[in-house]
This record gives sequence, C-alpha cells and structure tokens, in this order.
Amino acid sequence: MTNVERTAVIILLYISLSSTVLALTYYCNQLQTVQVSNQENGTISTLELGKAEYDNNVLCKWVIDAGEDNRIHFTVTSTELQWAPSYALCDSYDLLDIKDGNAETSPSIFTMCGERNPYSLLTSGRYAYLKFSTNDQNPYKYSYSGVTLTFQTFPADQCPPGWKQLTSEPFCYSIPDKPDGGADWSSAQHFCNYNQANLIVMKNESDFSLIQGYGVGKGIDAAWIGLSDISHESRFQWLDNTHTTFSKFTGSNPDGEDMDCVVQDFNAGKWLIKHCEREKFPYICKTVKGNKTTILGLPEDKNLDDAAADSSFIIAITLGVLAGLVVVIGSLAVYCYIQGKRHNRRKQSQSRTEETSLRTIDDSHSSRPNRRHWFNTTHTIDRLDDRPEPSAPHDATGPPSYAEALGDSQHRPYDFSLS
Repeated sequence: MTNVERTAVIILLYISLSSTVLALTYYCNQLQTVQVSNQENGTISTLELGKAEYDNNVLCKWVIDAGEDNRIHFTVTSTELQWAPSYALCDSYDLLDIKDGNAETSPSIFTMCGERNPYSLLTSGRYAYLKFSTNDQNPYKYSYSGVTLTFQTFPADQCPPGWKQLTSEPFCYSIPDKPDGGADWSSAQHFCNYNQANLIVMKNESDFSLIQGYGVGKGIDAAWIGLSDISHESRFQWLDNTHTTFSKFTGSNPDGEDMDCVVQDFNAGKWLIKHCEREKFPYICKTVKGNKTTILGLPEDKNLDDAAADSSFIIAITLGVLAGLVVVIGSLAVYCYIQGKRHNRRKQSQSRTEETSLRTIDDSHSSRPNRRHWFNTTHTIDRLDDRPEPSAPHDATGPPSYAEALGDSQHRPYDFSLS
C-alpha cells in the first residue's frame, strides 16, 4: 500500500469515526424534540450545535427509547447552569428535567438547576424524557455551558453499569464515588433513589458479612447504611420500618439525641452511630434486578414530632386566649350598646318631660289677663280721673254761682259742651 493509499484510509477512518461521534452526541434543537432510538450509548448536550454557551428562552426536548426490556443509565459529566438558591424551586430558573417515561407528564426523576447534581440516574423502563429550558434573565456578560450527560442502555434483567451483583439473589449493589467527600445520611438516600434504589437494608448477619466484604474490596473506611433511630430514640429501624434482628454496634459508641444514623465501619467490622446531617460518608445502595424497586421514604424525625406537638399546644393556647379576648371584647361591646340605648332612652324621656312642662306653663300663661294691658288700662283711667275740671264758659255777666256751677252735675259730671 502506497503512502497515498495509507493517507486516504486514515482520512476515511477519521471521517467515519467523527461521523460516529457526532451521531452519538444529541444537541439541543430549539423548539424541537430530538428522538433517540436504537442506540446503546450516547451523549446529550443542552447546547445547540456549534455554540459554547446557551441563550435565553431556549426550549429543547429529547426522547430516548432503549428498546424492549431495556433500561437507561445516565451519568452527568458536566454542569454549568444559571445560579439558583438551593431552597428555591427550579421552575423560575434555567433547568434540565429528566423524566421516567416518554412524555412531559411522566414522573420526574430529577430536575437540575443551579448547582443541583444527581451525578447518575436510572430509568425504571425503556424510555427517558428530557426537557431543557432557560428564562430571559441571563445577562450577556455571563455565559453558561449547560449540562452534558452520557447515557447507556442495558438489559433490564442485568445490573446497571457500575453496579455489582454480589450473590445469586437478584439484587444489585453500588458504592458511588460521587459526590466527592460523600454525603449526609438523607442526601445519600436521595442519591440512591435517583438510581431506583435505597440505602442498604440488612435482614441478617449474612447480609452484614456480604456488605463488609464489598466495602473492604472498594477500599473505603465507612459508608452509610439504611439504619437509624430518627423516629424513636435508641430503637433502631431500617428504612423499610423493620427492626434489626441483630446488632453490630460497638459498646463504646455514644448514642446522643442528635446522633441517630448508622455507618458501617469496614476497618472495625462494626456499626457506628453518627450525626445524620453534620457528617458525610460514602453510601451503599441496593436495587432489585429485573423489577422496579419500591422507593422508601425517610423516617419522620421525633424531634420534629415533638416540635409539632409543642407548636400545636402553643397554637391551642393562643387560640384559647384569642377566643377569650373575643368574648371579653364582645361582652364589652354588648354592654356599651345596652348602656348607650338606656342613655338615649333617658334623654328622650327627659326631653319629653321638659316639653310637657313648658307646654303646661304656656297654657297657664294664656289663661291669665295680659298684665301689661291691665296696667296700661288702669293707668289711663287714673289719669282721666285726675284731669282738672274744665272752666265754665265765659260771659259778660260774670262767673257763675256755686249753685249754677253745680247744676245737675250728678247726672253729667263731665259735661264740657258750651251753652
């Protein structure tokens, strides 16, 4: 083969490999749903082809079909999303939602936003539905590369990639190496749940020995197991609410009120009680091979129950006090209303009495003569009686005699006419 022929073969191989790689990377296709089927593995990228960061108002969807009797395992290889507070819902932020099914209404396995990362996920069946969406709140001076994750399909009657079947029983086990530094107890259970699994539940000492050998072979010191006394102090229960039938606790291990969760110490071959939220360890997950695993919930915290009881008592007392105040205020209001009505009635009665008295006085005044008229009349008569008598008419013969003057004065005492 000549050098030219060798070069041509190399170029053809390079083009072939490049095409294969591109074919296995499924990029974001704005407002479209990318269908992926008949692929044993591949990569999902939330970027559009040829871009280094995603834009505002992006909406991309993927549906992966692993085929009959197959399942899908995802591994997150990188994530860089818009910042979001850890306590917030993802709906208002840039997000990647991974669902266990082939439709948007399928149940969600995990929703990625901010720094939330499941590290790995597992479907319960043949389909997976992914939706990537961004809001319009990303300034152009910030750039985010989104999420990249790989997927691998596998037969449902086998253990997922990276998991191990330790016995002939149909169970698969895993001690994940993510997140770095381990996780707290409740987070460890959540990480197992994302992979259709739970923290390990042991039924007997054979299970203990099996896990002890597995942990020693992984070269780790300790790992969380699904045992705690969160619900009842000093009464340890597995996540399936069964009590342990054997004990591997060390006698020197303290069991304080804030130490409720158990790790298996692979160096000592014992169980140790640890702080559930303060301390971080690797964790052991267990799932059923070939069948859907029942996801177990976290136990209810006895301290939260006590706090709830205390809160209920305080609320009851507060409601009682408020009810008493309402009764007192209502009674005062009724009393004030009645007193006001009585006061108004008294005022009305007093007004009617005064009006009657005034009417009586007016009537008595109208029955007597007018004092001013009587006085004026009397005074006029007195003045008439006091008038001087008019002088007799004057004639040439001289004044009249006394008898003449008297004349018939008895009959006309005031006859002033001229004769």
